[in-house]
Amino acid sequence: MRSALVLLALASSAHADPPSVSADGKRIMVPYRGEDGARGQDNLTILVEDRAGKVLDRIPVIDVDTGPVKSGPRAWQRVIDSATWRPMVESDATVVLADGKLTLTPPDHAPIVKRGSWRVTPDLRTQAAMDRAAANGEIACFNPAERAQTWIDLERRAAVVFIRFHGNDTCWEPDSDVAVITW
Repeated sequence: MRSALVLLALASSAHADPPSVSADGKRIMVPYRGEDGARGQDNLTILVEDRAGKVLDRIPVIDVDTGPVKSGPRAWQRVIDSATWRPMVESDATVVLADGKLTLTPPDHAPIVKRGSWRVTPDLRTQAAMDRAAANGEIACFNPAERAQTWIDLERRAAVVFIRFHGNDTCWEPDSDVAVITW
C-alpha cells in the first residue's frame, strides 16, 4: 500500500517532488521534472542513482509531447517494490553554490564539495565569447545557476540538491540539474 501512495503522491505533485532513499541507503530515487519552458509543461523522469550520483536507471513517466509513457508507471512501480523507500525531507541545510562547485555542510560534519559545471558568473572564456558576440550585435547568452530545493536524509547520510538556471526570452535556460551528495 505504501508503494502505491508514494507513486500517487509523486505523480500528482508539482516541482517539489521529494526524492527517496532506499532502506539500505545505497540507492536514491529522484523524480526529475525537465522543464519545457516554451509551453510551460513538465516532463517527468524517475532517476535511480547510486551514492556516487551515477544514474543506475532512468524511467520516463510523462513526456510533454506524447503524454504518459506506457511502460513508465509499471517500471517505476517495479523500482518502488524492489526496496523500502523513505522520502527525504526538505532542508535548509548549509548549501553554497559557487562557480563550479556545490558545498553541503551536514550537521556535525565537515563540508562536502561536489564539482560540476554550474556557473554563477561567467568564466573568463565565456565572458570573452559574450563580449565578442555583443560587439558583433549578437545576443550574448549566459544562464546563471542557483540552488533550488535541498532534500536530506541524515540517518542514511544522503542529500539531493536541485539546481536551476535563469534565462529570458532570448536566452532560454537549460533544464535544472540534480546533485546527489552522500557522506
